[in-house]
Amino acid sequence: MGYLPTGNRAYKNLSERCVKLRKDGVIPWDSFTDGGRHVLGNFVDEYWSPRDYASMLVSELKNGSENYMKVCVPRWYKQPNYVEAWIEKTALEGTFERFLEGRDIRIVPNRGYSGWSFLYDNCQELKKVLNRNDSIKRIYILYFGDFNPSGDDMDRFLTEALGFFGLGKFVTFRRIAVIPQQIRKYNLPPLPSNQNGLDKLNNDSRKAGFIRKYGKLYGVELDTLLALVPEEFEKLVQDSVDQLFDQGLYKRIRAEITI
Repeated sequence: MGYLPTGNRAYKNLSERCVKLRKDGVIPWDSFTDGGRHVLGNFVDEYWSPRDYASMLVSELKNGSENYMKVCVPRWYKQPNYVEAWIEKTALEGTFERFLEGRDIRIVPNRGYSGWSFLYDNCQELKKVLNRNDSIKRIYILYFGDFNPSGDDMDRFLTEALGFFGLGKFVTFRRIAVIPQQIRKYNLPPLPSNQNGLDKLNNDSRKAGFIRKYGKLYGVELDTLLALVPEEFEKLVQDSVDQLFDQGLYKRIRAEITI
């Protein structure tokens, strides 16, 4: 399998090629997302006749128990664990939303070293979760990020931030990807293929400490797992959440609630 180099020229060539393939009908238009542009419009523009509206209300009453479970009883209600997925890159938001659809967990893009205001807001939300749900015994932050000197240091930075805001004793921070075992297991390229990427890696101020810790220099981006082993990556993401969810408890609660 070949690899594309990183860099502005390579990205531009890839973008132009993908646009042509979509225009030619070779690949679907919705194969890519553009998270940097948003259309604003917070209003309803679909007409409902009085008869349609009345029929909808009758249907809601007939399916009251099921609708109550969907709307009023969170999936993680009374679960001993609370789980969030923190990801290093905003570009993977849509991918993680798709992977974790139906699992009802918050996905928090950090965009590298997050600003302290952003971290404060997230920690305040975690405290609200603890305050309103006394069944929670543990908060799990599942982290997905690059494996390189700065990416590895992100674990320390975020763990210390959680502790600074008083959440250290309640939170388990767990890096799910990328880790050295995955690099070996999936034969991921351990270093960037282009000179710009190598220069950035070699100029990282955390390089020496990283090499002392791991014995060699790595520069593997999270996107590499998605690109080379997409099915395994999807399963890894889903399993990391599912193992913290008590399915038996969830079924018992659903069976007990009737209206």
